[in-house]
Amino acid sequence: MRTEELPITEDFAGHVRLHARTPICGAYSIEMGALDWSWEYLSSIVGDKVVRPMVNMPRSGKFPGSYRNHETSLTFGDFVDLSRSNPSTPCYLAYLRPKELHAELGEDVDFSAISGADDHTDTRVWLGSQGTNSGLHSDLKDNVFVQIHGKKHLWLINPNQTRNVYPEDDNIVNSAIDFPNPDLSTYKKLRSVTVLSRVLVPGDFVYIPKGWWHCLVSLEDSISLNHWYGSPVADEEYIRLIWKQGLGYASRTFLDLLRYGFFRQTQKNNFFFTPPPNGLRLYNYLFRGGFSLANDPVREQ
Repeated sequence: MRTEELPITEDFAGHVRLHARTPICGAYSIEMGALDWSWEYLSSIVGDKVVRPMVNMPRSGKFPGSYRNHETSLTFGDFVDLSRSNPSTPCYLAYLRPKELHAELGEDVDFSAISGADDHTDTRVWLGSQGTNSGLHSDLKDNVFVQIHGKKHLWLINPNQTRNVYPEDDNIVNSAIDFPNPDLSTYKKLRSVTVLSRVLVPGDFVYIPKGWWHCLVSLEDSISLNHWYGSPVADEEYIRLIWKQGLGYASRTFLDLLRYGFFRQTQKNNFFFTPPPNGLRLYNYLFRGGFSLANDPVREQ
């Protein structure tokens, strides 16, 4: 496994608007109030609102059983205190829209210089302690990630290396590898992969093209934003990726089509906000008109 530094550009928004298919790090040229967020500011406006963070999280980013087993109810202030105390196990309030925390926070976020008039966008806020790990995964849409407070380590892998990052048997967008600490004696194909890497600090913006594998680990208590936008990975591209993993992988997908599509078995949730299994997504493609019907956060709005 070879590591290279993620490139930096002075014209971040321009690079993204050109629809370049390569990741880049830089600064945003438009003023955004979210860049001034701090734990103290968020606490002052969110107050004693009850939230549902995940606590006592595994540092691998993988959850035995279900990530929902780690959810609990806390006031936002208590969650902030826990996040800043450097707990022995990570805690995370993740995947929330800013306006779901407080209406004013939604007004602080403006990605229009990048996504333009695109109506199919979605912005999320991620808050947590040192040690949170997203796991190695890929996203449906182009992603602009913003680090607001604290530091995070980011790793990126080209989607043309999908077979070499060992996607889960039933999930083409989540890797089975314990990243960033892989067992290279078990996952030998990872040795040939080039990984882009960068420690993100407050004010850093990163463009992650759709389909690129990425993993983010908090080095300190952290506040981050991300913005998904644009056209999704095509249905046919996902189906091609499944087939390229080999006959055994494709056979598992067809078996899961029966399990989850026709027999309605309950799927596991052992990753952050686990997408439907490949088989259920194939069922949706064949009978409901879209492979990613249940994997597009914009549809939840």
